[in-house]
Amino acid sequence: MKIILPLHLFLYFATKTNPMKKLLLLIFSFLWFNNSNAQHSTARQWNEQVLEAIRADFARPTVHARNLFHTSAAMYDAWAIYEDGVDTYFLGKTVHGYHTSMLEFPMPYDKRAAQEEAISYAVYRILKHRFQHSPRVVILFEQLDDFMDELGYNKENYTLDFTCSPAGMGNYIAQNIIA
Repeated sequence: MKIILPLHLFLYFATKTNPMKKLLLLIFSFLWFNNSNAQHSTARQWNEQVLEAIRADFARPTVHARNLFHTSAAMYDAWAIYEDGVDTYFLGKTVHGYHTSMLEFPMPYDKRAAQEEAISYAVYRILKHRFQHSPRVVILFEQLDDFMDELGYNKENYTLDFTCSPAGMGNYIAQNIIA
């Protein structure tokens, strides 16, 4: 009769005499199994794009703090606007004296896809605006364009009509943050 032990039990018994080995193997197995098939959210992927843009730009801590805040707020609103019972930060509000209008619009059938699309257009437009004078602008914009292509979105979609599409919602969010 064969006894099959789960990997973490095998590692425990195999390293019972050396606690440091046991700890290292448990940490390794945890990291390996948790990251081997990790899929990151659209927001996480766009955060990586924002960080790459910051790395490629001049060292301007206060400007980049604003860029991080605005892209995060844009992603939050692009997510929140399609969630029931969740309040937005900018949309339909007055924040520090600036009002962003928000009208009723039909809720899309696939909320998650709408959120991902709105997030993508919002952050893409903000980055294209904020980093247009970056020293590595050509390479950065190429990377952003390639990422939008990879996601399957039309970079030439400039509509601001958020009642018709999530792309319009993302562009509208970006326009109001940039203003």
